[in-house]
Amino acid sequence: VVSRKELKKHTITLKANDKIETNDLEEKLLDLGFEKADFITVTGQYSIRGGILDVYSFADEHPFRLEFLDTNIESIRTFDINTQLSIRVEERITIIPNTEAKKSLESQVSLLGYLPKNSTIWTKDINYTKGILDDYFKRAKEKYRAVQKNEIQYLSPEYLFTNAKEFTSQLENFTIIENNQQSFFKSNETIEINTTSLTKINKQFDLLKKDLKK
Repeated sequence: VVSRKELKKHTITLKANDKIETNDLEEKLLDLGFEKADFITVTGQYSIRGGILDVYSFADEHPFRLEFLDTNIESIRTFDINTQLSIRVEERITIIPNTEAKKSLESQVSLLGYLPKNSTIWTKDINYTKGILDDYFKRAKEKYRAVQKNEIQYLSPEYLFTNAKEFTSQLENFTIIENNQQSFFKSNETIEINTTSLTKINKQFDLLKKDLKK
């Protein structure tokens, strides 16, 4: 994925009562690849009607509606594109473009690169995940070899994807909890949780009471 630094560079952050010219904001949106429309219907679009600017960020479920008084952002709301009704008031928003379209060759990082260093990762089966990544990476290399003779130049799998070896190596930088009897990494500590199947109560509340005490 695109790096955190690159993402931040291509993100617009706005707050209620910020002062900004709508023309300047429109210029920024166009520079990030947003398209102007009469009424927005999909991500990546924006529209301007008088003192109202609607914009649909790629990172949000609902679009934003900014109401301006001259250069002052009077209010920011999310709204429903079908009914045009407001959903909630926002004090601060970030407008994120299509990062896939904005990638630069130097800015690619693993998805794990976005996690704080003190993150704890819970996993069910690292060996299974490793196998899936190996399989897809192998297939990507085969496809890449098949299209190399074409006139169109494609980016190599090494650039586009994280392979299994890199992924498991990056996991070592975090605290890992493996919910599996056969752990992938050497365990520093083993936690055993004794569980049993739920008792079938079938509305027998005496049995429920007895089970809870147990």
